[in-house]
Amino acid sequence: MNHIGNIINELRCSMNITRAGLARGICTEKYIYLIEKGKRTPSSDILKLLSGRLRVNLFDYFEFLDCINPIKVNEIMKGFQLCQRNTDFAAAKKLIGVAKKMPDFKCEPWIFEIETNKAAYKAFNENKYEEAINDSNEMLKKIEPKYLNSIHVAKIYVLISTCYQIIGDLVSAKDAALKAYEITCNNHGLISNVHDIITSRLNVQTLYYLSAEYNKSIDVGEKLLKYNNEMSSFSRLHFIYAFLAFSYYKIEGYDKAFLYFKKLIFVLLVGYNPLDFYHISTQDVFDAMINNKRINRMLVRELNGRYQKAK
Repeated sequence: MNHIGNIINELRCSMNITRAGLARGICTEKYIYLIEKGKRTPSSDILKLLSGRLRVNLFDYFEFLDCINPIKVNEIMKGFQLCQRNTDFAAAKKLIGVAKKMPDFKCEPWIFEIETNKAAYKAFNENKYEEAINDSNEMLKKIEPKYLNSIHVAKIYVLISTCYQIIGDLVSAKDAALKAYEITCNNHGLISNVHDIITSRLNVQTLYYLSAEYNKSIDVGEKLLKYNNEMSSFSRLHFIYAFLAFSYYKIEGYDKAFLYFKKLIFVLLVGYNPLDFYHISTQDVFDAMINNKRINRMLVRELNGRYQKAK
């Protein structure tokens, strides 16, 4: 098993920093030596200071200490996360080729990332949704019990749920989404999991809306906003605002509906998410809301100009 000292040593050497240089103003050179040999465990304060000098977040690596190559596994996992956020599964497929050459990605739980991204490529690049569902369900059957409540499994359920949504089976989609939601409720804290947790909970919020369970959609959405705030995250914020706005509109809570709709517009104007805008703008009450007199016409013109090719 690796320890944080191995990682500090590897990062230090890759940057051509001496132990004395790393220690300067933080601790003694001998203490760095003892950390790197695994004979001392640095305090969180020391780790923060060493992180600053090494220009990485050393806390990110604790999740990977059981790996043969924790630094490379961390790098690849961040690459997969970026691909998922950008829905770029072609890039993820290339990254799979790199990961498959590493012993760590032949073992659980990291092999789940390869299989999940392979299934996602089938779904979203080849439109083989039912095949992706079958592959994902076969993967779930093989997972060791100790990993069944891991964030990796939640991501598999989210993929299954999304595929079911696309083929129009909302009952199966909601069932898979709720399984992912239950797992994420027990995986609150890890920063590396925040985007996946938000995606899972947003999936439930959306499905409650599509199933006309508007109060449940609002409840999940409001809790999700609170979670975003706690984790200092802006991930998927436009979708959260959108389905809160739509749900409040459906139950005639117009003040809150248009408050969230205005926030949605500002988020869409600050960023540029054409595919997301297309998905949001095709929802049944979008046109009624954007044409309402409560919405500033100048903002509407600016939004339409920015996303005219996405509609």
